[in-house]
Amino acid sequence: MNSKSRIYFINALLLLTCFHLKAQIFRSNLPLLLINTNGVSIPDEYKITAQMKVVDLGKGKEHTDTSTTFAFDGIIGIELRGSSSQSFPKKPYGIEIKDDKGEDKDQSFFGWPKESDYVLFASYNEKSLMHNVLTMNLARELGMYASRTRYVEVILNGNYQGVYVFMEKVKRDKGRVDIDKLDDDENSGDDLTGGYILKIDKFTGSIGGSFKSDFRSQFGKDIHYQYDTPKEPSTQQANYIQNFIRTFENSVNNANYKDPDVGYRKYADVESFVQYFLINEFARNMDGFRISTFLHKDKDSRGGKLKMGPVWDFDICYGNANYCEGNRYDLYAHGFNAICSDDFFKFLLGGINCY
Repeated sequence: MNSKSRIYFINALLLLTCFHLKAQIFRSNLPLLLINTNGVSIPDEYKITAQMKVVDLGKGKEHTDTSTTFAFDGIIGIELRGSSSQSFPKKPYGIEIKDDKGEDKDQSFFGWPKESDYVLFASYNEKSLMHNVLTMNLARELGMYASRTRYVEVILNGNYQGVYVFMEKVKRDKGRVDIDKLDDDENSGDDLTGGYILKIDKFTGSIGGSFKSDFRSQFGKDIHYQYDTPKEPSTQQANYIQNFIRTFENSVNNANYKDPDVGYRKYADVESFVQYFLINEFARNMDGFRISTFLHKDKDSRGGKLKMGPVWDFDICYGNANYCEGNRYDLYAHGFNAICSDDFFKFLLGGINCY
């Protein structure tokens, strides 16, 4: 091979190499989340420290994993989240934005209100990836707070993970569940009356504690209200919210339950209950009412009534279930336990079964 041939050959190799490198660049019209754990496996809990870069140049723009312009470039804590969903090949994650000292740091994404906690929802068993996005948007159209959502693509330690739904985590904050903060020392008067977030859910993940309803389902199952916020209430706070729930449940079971002065309307924000019911029935949410169910209460000086919500967890709905007749559209979500009476999770509110 003469010198001219060698030059042509080398140039051809360089062109092929450049083409190969260019072909390896990941491109998307969705924002990219580039997460690096430095080889550390992500556990169920607690969160490990990682680096996250967000490539978000705006709608209609091409995003690449070789970008040097980032909407966010910082430290996060990351862990697996969910219950049964952790067994799926595509893992769901909870992330928390951190500062250089490892403390929580509020950060806005996509123009949303600032907060530190977010969710990467994998939607593995809901292949359209639309159920949560559609239903959260519908809830907001009804005037409820519901988690804001955005489709993103995730690359973890250089490996493509797929399209995720980036979501706000259910949390007490002005831009999310807008109730007053309940401090540890607020144990009397109006201070004690809010704000609380409770949930009815599986006993997985980080649970601060719970209390049982005084009533049981018609199938003899206990109903547990879990503390979400504050996760570890003081003795006075725990006693207050337990007594409030029990008083409310008794008001529903009282012969005068329709009376506006002594019945359930005295304690419940009826509109929020109606909205919550409509959303879950519209979707025929198989998990609705039984698990992934939130309630919250603000201080008496700010209304003080028990509200349903925010809505959560809509992957097993719109016919996307192959058990307990979950594929049918002509049945009601609140009648789940009438179809599958041996199911462990039973929803009871006010001592009245939802069916």
